[in-house]
Amino acid sequence: MENSIINWIQRISEQEVIPSNIIAFNLGLFKSEEGYCIYMIGSQQYDETDDDWACDDDYEPKEKYFKNIRYISK
Repeated sequence: MENSIINWIQRISEQEVIPSNIIAFNLGLFKSEEGYCIYMIGSQQYDETDDDWACDDDYEPKEKYFKNIRYISK
C-alpha cells in the first residue's frame, strides 16, 4: 500500500502545476462506506503552533482523494 500512496502523490506532482504560493499540504484520513480514504489539500499558510492552518483549502488537486484503503489486521 505504501507504494500506491507514493505513486498517487507522484502523479499529482507530475500531472499538475502546483501554484507557487502553496507552501504546505494537509493529508487527511477518513472512513467512508467503501473503506478508508486519504485526501490532500494545499495551503498558502503554515503555522506549527496553530493547527487551523490545515483548514485553509487554497489548492485541491484533481486527484484529491486516494480511495478505498482497506484495513488489514496483522
